[in-house]
Amino acid sequence: MTTLAVNGLGRLGRNIICAALKRDDIEIKAAHDIADGAMLAYLFENDSVQARDFVKVTYVEDARDDWTQFCKSVDSGACGVLEFELKNGKKKSLVFVKSCARESLNFGSVDVVVESSGKYLDSQSVAMHLKNGAKKVIISAPASDDTPTFVLGANENFYNGESIISNASCTSNALGAICKMLDSAYGMESGILTTIHSYTNDQNLLDNAHRSDKRRARAAALNIIPTSTGAAKALYKVLPNLKGKFHGHSVRVPVADVSMIDINLKLKKSVSAEAVNALFAESARGALRGIVAIDKECRVSSDFIGNTHSAIIAEDLTFCLPCESGSMLKLMAWYDNECGYAHRILDMAVFITRTR
Repeated sequence: MTTLAVNGLGRLGRNIICAALKRDDIEIKAAHDIADGAMLAYLFENDSVQARDFVKVTYVEDARDDWTQFCKSVDSGACGVLEFELKNGKKKSLVFVKSCARESLNFGSVDVVVESSGKYLDSQSVAMHLKNGAKKVIISAPASDDTPTFVLGANENFYNGESIISNASCTSNALGAICKMLDSAYGMESGILTTIHSYTNDQNLLDNAHRSDKRRARAAALNIIPTSTGAAKALYKVLPNLKGKFHGHSVRVPVADVSMIDINLKLKKSVSAEAVNALFAESARGALRGIVAIDKECRVSSDFIGNTHSAIIAEDLTFCLPCESGSMLKLMAWYDNECGYAHRILDMAVFITRTR
């Protein structure tokens, strides 16, 4: 059993916990956020996008002395229990700590702390969790420094017991396994990505000033909004041989969840769409089972809400064109940027606790 604590209960943090509560190989011990426990119980029980498996979620405020194992200075009203009554009849709970100073968080009783606050994106800033006793830390976002980055299906075989890692981004997880597979089979010379991405909380609901991006200042649910993505450029952190060979943009679109990668690759070998799709299908049944899947049914974005794979190849959208040496390949793949990524975080947590 892998034990976890989650620091930050935004969209991702809550999805990680909801996914973990359905698993028998993971136990969530504690979580921390700046929001009120009762408000979080409401948001766990009710969700506008993801289906929830809860009959009832309640918050019980109770700052018991034994909970100082999770926070060195527990004040009255700052600690309690989130209790989950699942539809399968099971009941689970976790300790919730509110607005605790980062240096006071004490997750020493857990195997892995998932840092999902979005505020701490480098090894130095998350090392506090290790100082407070946690064995490992996963940053649930691309790191802003040279923190080792791992993507399941792409480079997890290079994990060597590092105590702090990044799980990259949801888009990098969709890209990583696909690009590793294609590069191994056919050789990748270069590639361009467009990620057609659902809007996120770093955009505005209505036109209003944004801290850095004029386009993200515009109403998210009314516009197609081009912006940057670091996923393609940073792919080299997972696949070093692709450094300088891959780049792209993000286009935010008016849907609340599920995104799509649209990638154009120059391959060193001549291939056909049929051969590429056959490779994907074989991998989805074998080495990348649970990470990559195939869509043969011409489905659309809402059909993939709650899908736990990193990438789902839209088989009929794959095509190849011959070029002077090799082939040009176009492929498109869906991914639930909330649920799919949350499950990869949990899979990675189990992987690094079982890998010595």
